[in-house]
Amino acid sequence: MISQAAGPDFICIGARKTGTTWLYNFLRAHPDCAMPRIKEINFFNSALARRNSPEEALQKKWEEIRVKLKKPPDHPMPRSWVRNPASWYLKLFEREAGLISGDISPLYQEIRDERVKAVHRLLPGLKVIYILRHPLERILSDFSMYANNRSVEVNTMAEDELFALLQRQYHTSMSYGEVYKRWAAHFPVAMFFYEDLKSEPERFADSLCRYLAITPAPALVKKTKNPNPSRTFGPRPEVPPTVVKKLARMLLPETETLRATIDNVHTQAWIEDIRHQADGSG
Repeated sequence: MISQAAGPDFICIGARKTGTTWLYNFLRAHPDCAMPRIKEINFFNSALARRNSPEEALQKKWEEIRVKLKKPPDHPMPRSWVRNPASWYLKLFEREAGLISGDISPLYQEIRDERVKAVHRLLPGLKVIYILRHPLERILSDFSMYANNRSVEVNTMAEDELFALLQRQYHTSMSYGEVYKRWAAHFPVAMFFYEDLKSEPERFADSLCRYLAITPAPALVKKTKNPNPSRTFGPRPEVPPTVVKKLARMLLPETETLRATIDNVHTQAWIEDIRHQADGSG
């Protein structure tokens, strides 16, 4: 029997390149979960979550969702998108009683305060998962995918031009501490670390299962492909050391702010390494 309760029990807000695909695959296979068919629904940072969005914007969003749902090109946009898009979103998570479901959309890390408040109005009982990774390594990993997907010729760019591109691309997702406080003002937020997922996936999964109140599944952890730090969508572009140094200097205050919120072996190691990079001594 399908439960009448709809909507997600939890949201994973990112960050990008922190193992969120692993998380989706693990939970999709977990017997206590009923995950939606779509990873990265991106409802709350799209035209669907804005009042009176023009149909052109809705159609553009539908093209993204249609591909993810593997619908044919002529498949029409759902009628509810015009009348009540929230009802469409909530129905994505319909499930049998006793199972949980969630929305894993890393771009939610970037939405601002008013939009987070809108999430709370719709889903006041939500749990939030936030996976962090060494800030500099995460940006360079994500930029590798970005540059390859868009055929960005990094080696032909002036260093100032490249640094300006990196600033534009990542200015809304650099501050882990700010993002945490924005969401924690309205929801319980559990922070996890990509480095733990790489080094101790069983412990990472156990902590996650405890937070979501689902059964530990060590055998499933072994079946779920571990994140591969070298995986990109093409050759990793070489970002000049001087640009990396500028990035490190920009990231250092944000990382120190995060450490004031959560002081552990990861944030300590990040600060030491980012200081080293900012000094240009490596």
